[in-house]
Amino acid sequence: MHCLRSLFGLGLVTLCLSGVMWGCVSGYQVGVGRADCTGPPVEIHFMGYANIKQVGRGLHLRQFARAFVVEDEPQASRLRFSRCGGTHTHGGPGGFLMHLLYDISILGFVPRPSRRSFRVATWLSIKRATDNMVDGKILTQLLVDLDNNLLGAFNWYAVHPTSMNNTNKLVTSDNMGYAAILLEKEYNTNKVPGKGKFVGAFCSSNLGDVSPNIMGPRCSISGNECDLLTSKCPQKEGECFASGPGRDMLRALRS
Repeated sequence: MHCLRSLFGLGLVTLCLSGVMWGCVSGYQVGVGRADCTGPPVEIHFMGYANIKQVGRGLHLRQFARAFVVEDEPQASRLRFSRCGGTHTHGGPGGFLMHLLYDISILGFVPRPSRRSFRVATWLSIKRATDNMVDGKILTQLLVDLDNNLLGAFNWYAVHPTSMNNTNKLVTSDNMGYAAILLEKEYNTNKVPGKGKFVGAFCSSNLGDVSPNIMGPRCSISGNECDLLTSKCPQKEGECFASGPGRDMLRALRS
């Protein structure tokens, strides 16, 4: 089983087996899993901005597939509801979609290691979740065991993962991935990103028109606003792109 990223790349993939239960419901078995799905950090064009100049040159934030499994009445006949979805990032290697339109700016399909990294990590995150099932409860958007130990958390947050603009050449999971890393760091004390029992995910919601770049389009050198009609800057004032609350895109991402 594999999960493709959304059209503009992957910040992190969330697979939810079963639906979201509001309120406190007991009598379930729950499991969480996570696996590193970071693709090739160099020499692959990024997916998202369709900028032919945006080619990977390094790594900013690793990307992870995250799985949440909920099983109701294990002794009953099995009926499985699968939900495979994901956030996305405009700062990840492309070439995984097997569609001419989306692979044009990537200069072709990249089966290995770009596509393969997502397939393997998604499968591994699901396997890890199903291999570690425990009796538990679903409390709003939290998964806990019967001793109220927190196993994982997931939510839907409406913001577009475009804090990193199209001049970025470092593979990143952008603002959604950074938020997930901070959440996991809070409950996985003294663990590096991607390690620890707690799994946290920020899933996609109605993020299409919700930009994190609240300062609007500005010129990269002068800081002046771009021309409203052409989205261009005068000579020597730099490139035009949307900007967030920080002085640069790295600070904007953390804001």
